[in-house]
Amino acid sequence: MTAESARAAGTGATGTVLGVALVVLFALTTASGLALLFFVRPAPHTALDLADLHARGLGALHGLHRWSTHALLAVGALHALRAALQLRGPRDPRRILWLGGLALYALLVGLAATGLRLVDAEASHAAWALHVALLPLAAVLLTLDHLRRARRGGDAAPSSPAIDDQAAAP
Repeated sequence: MTAESARAAGTGATGTVLGVALVVLFALTTASGLALLFFVRPAPHTALDLADLHARGLGALHGLHRWSTHALLAVGALHALRAALQLRGPRDPRRILWLGGLALYALLVGLAATGLRLVDAEASHAAWALHVALLPLAAVLLTLDHLRRARRGGDAAPSSPAIDDQAAAP
């Protein structure tokens, strides 16, 4: 995508930097979470023992996972704010892209909330199932769809008349 076509599509350097930062933070959070998964196996009705993690030398990995999650939420909020102000929210042809981004952000908040619940013994088993299996799968699938739509420049298919008319315009 050239700079001129990026301006026409409503994207720019800020959107690109925030989008790339989100992808990197999402990958970092996912990778650190998968690494933690090899070392932490909670049983039903047992909480995540942070002192045990630090004693086993996994405190830095847990810290990386936690702080990359916080950064992911902060950059995601900035990305949504930029999209709301610069693109004026959910307008065609990017309406589904916008709504998908909001759904993705809601999933990320859910992941952060369930991760915080892992230290609570009564809620840890249900939170573990959500945090490790269901929400990450949904987040990955929605992220891939969101990136595909963003790369196309919105919701219109590449062969749609709206895009063909824009390409033919001088």
